[in-house]
Amino acid sequence: MYIKKLYLLLLLPVFLVGCASNNSSNKGEYFSKIENPSIDHVHGIGFPGGQSDLFLATHDGLLKLKDGQWFETTINNHDYMGFSPFKDGFYASGHPEEGTNFKNPFGIIKSLDEGKTIEKMKYYGAIDFHYVASSYETGAIYAVQPHENLSIEPGIYYNDGKTNDWSSSSSNGIPLDSITGIATHPADSNKVALLTTNGLFISGDNGKQFNQFASKSPITSIYFAKDKLYFSSYLGNTSTLSTYNLEAKETIEIGRVELKEDAIQYMAMNPTNSDEIWFYTFKNSLYVSEDAGESWSIKVEQGKVL
Repeated sequence: MYIKKLYLLLLLPVFLVGCASNNSSNKGEYFSKIENPSIDHVHGIGFPGGQSDLFLATHDGLLKLKDGQWFETTINNHDYMGFSPFKDGFYASGHPEEGTNFKNPFGIIKSLDEGKTIEKMKYYGAIDFHYVASSYETGAIYAVQPHENLSIEPGIYYNDGKTNDWSSSSSNGIPLDSITGIATHPADSNKVALLTTNGLFISGDNGKQFNQFASKSPITSIYFAKDKLYFSSYLGNTSTLSTYNLEAKETIEIGRVELKEDAIQYMAMNPTNSDEIWFYTFKNSLYVSEDAGESWSIKVEQGKVL
């Protein structure tokens, strides 16, 4: 339970009913440029479709940061929970925008065109998955269901990205309601990591068996790269970014950033430039590093674009 108090302190309320409005004057465009957006209720960040533009999944649709300019969607302004990009698009769960014909909740959905069109996959109209992870190269996907539901039993559900057949893992006795994050390897989807209130656990067999990763400080965010697992640790007013080498089993701290009573919630790496790493905090700040995590610059501070 060593990071439970941290999450209670930092995590902003999550609203479960999708509600969005469209104030764009460019009705014919899917993405419309916006000036000085107020950014909050972000449920994931990343680079869907293998592109270099950063996407933020919010309570009111998708935001895109392209060449220093912000854009918002003019349709499909859904509450995207569990947003997880992969090389062809993104997976998500959550709740539909009011006034649409989608059932609530989404179950698992997929888009291959930045959210213009949405494919209904599994558990549509039955489950809102808060924790979803996809393998960037393979398209395989994991989803955590912590509680009993009329549709499925509690478990960690896995899909290979090629069919709509799903299987569940035993999770090796890890309490499902303790999970606060999940990540999977971009090329080897057998490897999956769980962030829990009791620490970080890593599996190499689709979640059948997990080994606990030892850390002296609370871990708040995880991200898989090809040869290592990135993780952030909370040190009061400072957060560290470290890597854990999956083969050598070696941990290296690569950078620190001062965050006053805040911590890293989501991380993402630009698929076209591995030195470019982004993170989003619990209190709605967005940072970028262009030197693989050694130094950071802030782009959004507590919801305000700088």
